[in-house]
Amino acid sequence: MLRNLSRTIYDILNVTSITDKATGGIYPLIAEQETINFITYKFNSPTEATKDFRFDLSITISCYSNGYNKSLEMLDEVITVMSSKYGRLESLDSDYLDETNECVASATFNIKLTINT
Repeated sequence: MLRNLSRTIYDILNVTSITDKATGGIYPLIAEQETINFITYKFNSPTEATKDFRFDLSITISCYSNGYNKSLEMLDEVITVMSSKYGRLESLDSDYLDETNECVASATFNIKLTINT
């Protein structure tokens, strides 16, 4: 079930408006080493489904880049896609990672999804 849920999130994010900016790809949890301009996503809340396979969950989507503005541009596209039909924006965050010399901008959403099994 979690694999289907993860694939659904990937499919939501795998649209041209996002992938044109996130040229390094979209990954669950972590990206491959040496990747730049990429997005990761993770589930923050329990992923138990109702009997009709409906999920109400929290997900954090993070955009990594070697430039602050680039990470914000990616996140703007993520917010546009996710807020338009999938969920409500809960919080925003940004940070600089010294060890990898990357900027990261993140958004947490409360989303509702139905998964076809």
